[in-house]
Amino acid sequence: MNKAWFLFLAPVVFMFFSCATQVAPTGGAKDTIPPAVVRQVPDSFSTHFHSKDIAITFDEYIQLDKLNEQLVISPPLSEMPDIKVKNKTLLIHFDDTLKQNKTYTFNFGSAIKDIAENNALENFQYVFSTGAAVDTEHISGRVVNAFTMEPEKGVLVMLYDGQNDSLPYLDKPSYFSKTKENGSFLIKNISKGDYKIFALKETNNNYLFDSKDESIAFADSLIPSGTDSVKLRLFTETLPQRLIRANAMEPGRVIFVFQRPIDSLQYALLSGNPEIFVEEYSADRDTILVWYKNITADSLSLKIISPALPSGDTVIFPLITPAKMKIPEKDSPGGKAGSAFRLSAQVNQAGKFDSNDSIRIVFSHPITSWDSTQIILTEDSTKRVNSSMKFTDGLKRHLIIAAQWKENTTYKLKISPGVFTDVFGLKNDTLEFTFQTRLLNEYGTMKLDVNFQDSTETNVNRILHLLDEHGNIVRQNYLNKSRAVNYEYLTPAMYHLRLITDKNGNRKWDTGNYLRKEQPEKVIYNSQKINVRANWYVEMEWSISPESK
Repeated sequence: MNKAWFLFLAPVVFMFFSCATQVAPTGGAKDTIPPAVVRQVPDSFSTHFHSKDIAITFDEYIQLDKLNEQLVISPPLSEMPDIKVKNKTLLIHFDDTLKQNKTYTFNFGSAIKDIAENNALENFQYVFSTGAAVDTEHISGRVVNAFTMEPEKGVLVMLYDGQNDSLPYLDKPSYFSKTKENGSFLIKNISKGDYKIFALKETNNNYLFDSKDESIAFADSLIPSGTDSVKLRLFTETLPQRLIRANAMEPGRVIFVFQRPIDSLQYALLSGNPEIFVEEYSADRDTILVWYKNITADSLSLKIISPALPSGDTVIFPLITPAKMKIPEKDSPGGKAGSAFRLSAQVNQAGKFDSNDSIRIVFSHPITSWDSTQIILTEDSTKRVNSSMKFTDGLKRHLIIAAQWKENTTYKLKISPGVFTDVFGLKNDTLEFTFQTRLLNEYGTMKLDVNFQDSTETNVNRILHLLDEHGNIVRQNYLNKSRAVNYEYLTPAMYHLRLITDKNGNRKWDTGNYLRKEQPEKVIYNSQKINVRANWYVEMEWSISPESK
């Protein structure tokens, strides 16, 4: 080649290769490998450990993510160690005095990640012993919510090698771990022995059961090391009884709201002169409406007397008088100044009326007199329908109107003015509405055979719930033996079943209490989803074995 041509091409070739070397790579697999340990000083699983510093070096640069949430040190230390990252090394320094002949475990969860791709080194542990050997025993199991039976994630599970009942209140545990997503737990590297075991859903991160908002679970007996499948049911204890609030709602009515249900209530009047004539308890008895007739008093001072409130509560609050309501006579039902008298119908007027249902009329005040002949129920606008009417409560505030409903039929209910008179002499206005029943073939029917296989469980009170997809109670039955339960007029939907063992027979689920050694009442869910279709008949059996309890 001519030398001149060589001198011309050389810079071009140089420029071509120079530019080519600057092109970025266009492929390659993404890094999915977490950091790996290459050196530990002192080594993990060391014995006769006495160092105050630990250095753990990885094969790549690392970072810490949510360390306070992820790190679990068992047994717990009095102070959180100083933990930091320097390049590829994790440095741990602590000043705590370690217990003699004890195995310590540092579980980092998913806190250690690489910098490049955030790949987490899952459940990395550093273990050492201050004694001559590393303990190798374990205890495992699962924590579930005592009522829903759903797994509890991130709950402390704590072991104590003492036996005092006060341990979870005063002392930190000997060992502990946290539950995973599925509620399971594993406490490793513990010494051989029998342990008290607790689960704790705490609010202040101090490893103590010392807040009314915290939930607890406990085993009825000591758990030997090496035990698997420990099942703990987490519950929140019933809070101590107290009066939450007391205030006037309207002339003639005040409300008392308590922390929890109350059996009985008495009053000692300290001021004011109301004539208290009746109390009305809510369904769960934690709210009480007190009705009185003298509505001219401006304030009320009384002492509440109840066995659940040993010291009693004195409450003073202003009353609402008719003058304060500012209701002119012309706007007050019956032409009297005072609190408005209202009645409302609890019936689905927009949709279809269920053929097994009744019309429910709710009154704002107790009723003293009424004329049932002026309550007119008609079929297809003209034909008068025979119906039964009764109050379901002693105060006469809840009226049920029942009839033999025909399918796909339009009904009309009319209550004329002045039919009802309340305790204050007020009368009702007109109530009138129309509704239509469903076709019978729009419903499904189910027969459920409940079979208790344990013969020793006869005459035990139980509450059976038929639940919809959202967990709402559709039907409720009380059982004390095996029997068939029939569900008619079911709206097509998916259903499931729940059974509560009602130990005290109060027809509701009760939580537990640790100091009284009371476990929460047992709840069993049937895992089968029941598909009820229109114009279908479903038959199923639910056999409850002793193991499922």
